[in-house]
Amino acid sequence: MRFISLASGSKGNAYLACGDGANVLIDAGLSARELERRIQLAGLLPSQISLLLLTHEHADHMMSAALLSRRHGWPVAATEGTLRSPCGRLKPVADGTERIQTMPAGKSLTVGRMTIRSFSVSHDAADPVGYVIQSNGFRAAVATDLGEATLDVLARLHGLDLLVLESNHCPKMLAGGRYPAWLKNRIASPVGHLSNQQASDVTRAVAHPGLRHLLLAHLSENNNTPRAAYDNMRATLADLGAAAQLRVCRQNRVGTWIDLNEEQAHDSEVYA
Repeated sequence: MRFISLASGSKGNAYLACGDGANVLIDAGLSARELERRIQLAGLLPSQISLLLLTHEHADHMMSAALLSRRHGWPVAATEGTLRSPCGRLKPVADGTERIQTMPAGKSLTVGRMTIRSFSVSHDAADPVGYVIQSNGFRAAVATDLGEATLDVLARLHGLDLLVLESNHCPKMLAGGRYPAWLKNRIASPVGHLSNQQASDVTRAVAHPGLRHLLLAHLSENNNTPRAAYDNMRATLADLGAAAQLRVCRQNRVGTWIDLNEEQAHDSEVYA
């Protein structure tokens, strides 16, 4: 299995998981033109996408889902709540779009020989989920917009080779920042986003010797920095004696491919 971050942050999210003849796009939170450009920068054509998975209906996760699924004939899978819930005027799927699959939280589907199972998360959306992807004996998970890490979420994140984990904000930066009180409260609430410290708590709960790659995701541009998130998690991994390669997914750049078939390298750069 191979994995790459196309975009990650408060302004747009998209990831690619590829293996066993399947190319799965997780979220489409960029403009259509920009997401097509980044898919090509990653070495694929939009026509090669086998399936679009949506985690939830917020615009930073499904902005171009309707347009691109219609343009390229992508099958789309998501929970019923996500598929039925627009974000303002944006809809997750276009009216009349075929090849839509409702995937209730906790259920699985197969694309090629890749198996994907969803799990519920506590974010303030209609029916949000994360995903565990299994291919060729490897397991990867995308766990962002968590709100809080419930016992069910933690159970889903055990035994992974690769984990994409939300590390959205630094509590001190959020508290001292310019956001209005209601927004600060929402972000820090159990239906908002995980802080750097909460991401460390999740890692302590699910780390194991087989976890080879940890990607920090969905960083706030205003309430966090890549260095703060990285240093916080690097200290946590050191305390655990964990050897996972640590990277930070970025909003404005495509990451580098991680191939789980290859030997793990040392942290050569902060960014994924």
